[in-house]
Amino acid sequence: MKYMIGAVWVYSGISGFIARETGLSDPLQLKETPIGISSSRTDFELAVPGLLILSIIMLMLSAHQQWFTNQRIKLLEDLKFHRSQLRNYWEVYHLSSCL
Repeated sequence: MKYMIGAVWVYSGISGFIARETGLSDPLQLKETPIGISSSRTDFELAVPGLLILSIIMLMLSAHQQWFTNQRIKLLEDLKFHRSQLRNYWEVYHLSSCL
């Protein structure tokens, strides 16, 4: 299941190559026929919803990154106020790593 898309691509490529080299065509050929309002839409109109979703995902990623940056800055500020505790932490850390 993990490599299903890759397997389909490989099969499609190999069968296309064999069909070109031997001159044989597929016994079953599918032709898509758009029905309803989708038949009158242009490629741009069909691509816009996907582009909107992609842009929202990219905005979410950058907002998430900003949130983590703010959390890191707050953590560093908290550590500045508690230097003595940080020094004790590093002493304990180094002692435990030496053991």
